[in-house]
Parts: sequence; structure tokens; C-alpha cells
Amino acid sequence: MGEKDNSFNNSAQTYVDYREPPEVTLIDEQRWAQIGRRYNMTPRELEVAKLACRGLDNMQIGGTLNIKDGTVKTHIRNIYRRLNVQSRIAMFLKFIRFAAQLSESSEHRGVLPAIVECSLDRQTAQASEVLK
Repeated sequence: MGEKDNSFNNSAQTYVDYREPPEVTLIDEQRWAQIGRRYNMTPRELEVAKLACRGLDNMQIGGTLNIKDGTVKTHIRNIYRRLNVQSRIAMFLKFIRFAAQLSESSEHRGVLPAIVECSLDRQTAQASEVLK
């Protein structure tokens, strides 16, 4: 029997675990604050919205903020009502569109309103995306 090639497993320097999602930031803190003011959100609703946009479910958001799942659900419902949306995807897209409008009216015209930060295998890459 032939020996199995384990060269990939033996090269720890090049191994990246793709099962773990990278940390990605699409909206910076300054724009989150502007989003909160624009949609008249409470500080807690803004925290919930940030975590929801990162892909956390109600139970994970509740655990992170030390609040009950029902409270998270109430915050999400209030956010949806303020934004006139019915899903997390629609909420996220509305935030991205608003942040893009902020960028168009600022000195950074045409640049996506955020720096995308990806953390892979203890190295951080930063890139700006240009709106087309």
C-alpha cells in the first residue's frame, strides 16, 4: 500500500482553517453612530443591530449582551419597524446603503464606507473596496 501524502498537514506555516469565518468589519464605528442617529435607535438597539449584522442569532446576541432571547426579539422587531424592513438581510442592506450615501457626500467619494479587515491565521489584511 502507498503512503498517504501528508505534506499539507506538515506545513503549519501555510495552513489556514477555512471552517472558521474571518472577522470582517463592513461598517466602522463612526458610521454605526450615524446610523443610530439616522434611525433614532437606542444604544442597546444599535448593539443588537451590530451583532445581528455580524450573523449572530438571537440566542448568541442574548448571550453576548447578557439579555434574554425575548428581549433580543423585541429589539430586532423595533429595529425592523424603524427601518421598514422584514429581515436581517434587508436590515443589513439598508445600513450598507445608508453608509454608502454618507461616503458619497463626504471627501471620500466613491469609496465603500468601511475598511474591510480580515483576520486569517493571526495576520490581518486591510483593503478598501471601490464602489462601481
